[in-house]
Amino acid sequence: MLWGAAVSVVLFAMSIPINSPQSDIFFSMVSFAAVMFGGGAAYHMISLMAECPQNEENYEGWLKLVELLIKIYMGFFFGVMCLGLGLYIKGAIGIGIVVGGYLCGFIWATNRLVESHKYVKALIAKG
Repeated sequence: MLWGAAVSVVLFAMSIPINSPQSDIFFSMVSFAAVMFGGGAAYHMISLMAECPQNEENYEGWLKLVELLIKIYMGFFFGVMCLGLGLYIKGAIGIGIVVGGYLCGFIWATNRLVESHKYVKALIAKG
């Protein structure tokens, strides 16, 4: 549940430029794409975790999964940081920061998301 709340805060921060009067169409479209990706990834993780049983035998597995969720969250947070910096700087440099930050952050998050499947499968097997 905490994962859903934490990602919702990041997604809200990513959605701010979508309707902002100071934002141009590029930042609005990039923000919309990031919100779509982040929302889908967060929903996917929540639906996977709902299938995992919680008991004393798989406590270590849950700790490993939580550690991985924090790493995924770091990728989202890096994207938001680059979005804020890009909006602050503006121009070609700002666009480069946003695109580079989103690519790095979301590739990081996607790799960790794919890695999470082995932890989820292990938790289901122990349950």
